Amino acid sequence: MEKLDITRHKREHTEIFDHFGYGSLGYCMYCGTSQGRLTKEHIIGRGIGGTITLAKSSCVPCAEITRDMEQFCFNNMMKFFRLKYGFRTSQRRQKTVKVWARANDEERYQLDLPLYQLPAFLMVPKVPPPMKIVREWKDEMELFVVVPDMEWPKNKVFSQGPIKGDVYGRMLAKIAHGYAIAEVGQDKFEAILSKIITDANSRPFDWIGCLNQTPKINLAAEPQILHKLSLEWWETKLGLLLVVKIRLFAYLGAPEYHVIVGKIDEPPIDKAHRAYRSKPLSLRR
Repeated sequence: MEKLDITRHKREHTEIFDHFGYGSLGYCMYCGTSQGRLTKEHIIGRGIGGTITLAKSSCVPCAEITRDMEQFCFNNMMKFFRLKYGFRTSQRRQKTVKVWARANDEERYQLDLPLYQLPAFLMVPKVPPPMKIVREWKDEMELFVVVPDMEWPKNKVFSQGPIKGDVYGRMLAKIAHGYAIAEVGQDKFEAILSKIITDANSRPFDWIGCLNQTPKINLAAEPQILHKLSLEWWETKLGLLLVVKIRLFAYLGAPEYHVIVGKIDEPPIDKAHRAYRSKPLSLRR
């Protein structure tokens, strides 16, 4: 990968907790309105174990947009994994799941599998560095398949739903935007992601990317980590940029994304590197 013309600054202190609630924002962090009912936002969606919240931070129309965006990712790209490992869903608890499968070159057929036989895997995009930093468009998105230790059925391919990288990118933008506002304050940076989050035709990977090989989690040195968030700021030709680093499902070796959330005039005050502990991955049967 080419050398990027940036100087990175980051915080390394780690704080681990299972639940945390920030104070009330009092306006919608996406469109800015303070009129009407404001809802509590989960910075990382509850459907994948997110527990940190920001009170009174989204109007109802924007909350519906982000809900639909998250539900698409949860119910398609992460469906089997969430069902097998007992993540929160809006449906009643299922004992079996209907799955489309194909063996070799045969036509697809449907199976009714119990949860303990469900092939649990995640399919998420791995992308080049943010396009605004690279200054050129690179259509190099690839799928990163995360498969926990399991016995994979031989000669079978399973389908769980469509994969849309741009929707997943908008979900990453939503996480980064909310986390930056909660930690730094929206008045401390010039936000650039609001329209990207709410506009289905936006290009989120202008501002989101993977910089290098994703580092491994040392589970012997750290508690088992479900998701990790942290703040950085970069000195670039575009100016001083506030960046949120996101690693969902860190303990599985999933990609690490750097999300540029906005421009800042000066570095933010010292902030903690947040880490979220996963619950034991006992299979639901």
